[in-house]
Amino acid sequence: MRSRFRTAGRFLILGSVLLLTGCQKVDVMGGLSEAEAVDLIVLLRQNGISATKTGVGSGQDVLYSVTVSQPDASNAFLVLAENDRPRPEPQGFAELYGKSKMIPTETEERALFLQAQSGELERTIEAMPSVIDARVHVSLPQRDRLAEYVNKSPAPEPTAAVFIKHWVEDDKTPASARLDVTEVAELVASSIDGLDKDHVTVVKKGIAPDTRKMPRSGPDPMMFFYPLAGLTVLLVGLSLFLLLRNRSLSRQLQEAPTRTAATRS
Repeated sequence: MRSRFRTAGRFLILGSVLLLTGCQKVDVMGGLSEAEAVDLIVLLRQNGISATKTGVGSGQDVLYSVTVSQPDASNAFLVLAENDRPRPEPQGFAELYGKSKMIPTETEERALFLQAQSGELERTIEAMPSVIDARVHVSLPQRDRLAEYVNKSPAPEPTAAVFIKHWVEDDKTPASARLDVTEVAELVASSIDGLDKDHVTVVKKGIAPDTRKMPRSGPDPMMFFYPLAGLTVLLVGLSLFLLLRNRSLSRQLQEAPTRTAATRS
């Protein structure tokens, strides 16, 4: 009887292990900020892949990982690669000016300033609703004041070009979530000294979420979940039945001598 109970227990453990392995998760990206993790989750879900985030650490040092089910892993990696994820973080003034230990030349100082200014603008634009990616290129011509005075020529004006990749909008998109090119031009112009918004060129490219049902690279774990869950419940019930039966038989064996003695008397 004890051997039967042990056998049932082994089957119960095996069923639990299979149940857990059938729903195994895979990390597709780690070391992310919460905003980056949410961005990846939205992208994956728009492509028909369910994803979740898991945080490790505490306070401001929390880093997140994005996980998907094992059969969806290869498709998730493909979606991330096709959408240039993870995106390189735009470098602003803190990153660029905090790296160099040496005193830059005037030309290097100018190049660093333009790159940092572009990076700060890219960060701001990417924070706008529906924006996936942004690139900003600023041109600040060097002025030759002597030539301007002699030739009585106007000073060259700065220009800027902005490229934005965003999710396609439709009639259901609320006004607050729509990308306004005029607002982008005004934002860039107000951030750069002497730049007129009419000299800011904004090019945007709409990206439509892939609503096709992506084929899984493996079997659906839910195919195994319900049968294994049912098997686990069945094994638990069988184990309880054997346990109760074992106790009942033990009680009967203990009561048998007493009954025999009573019968003889």
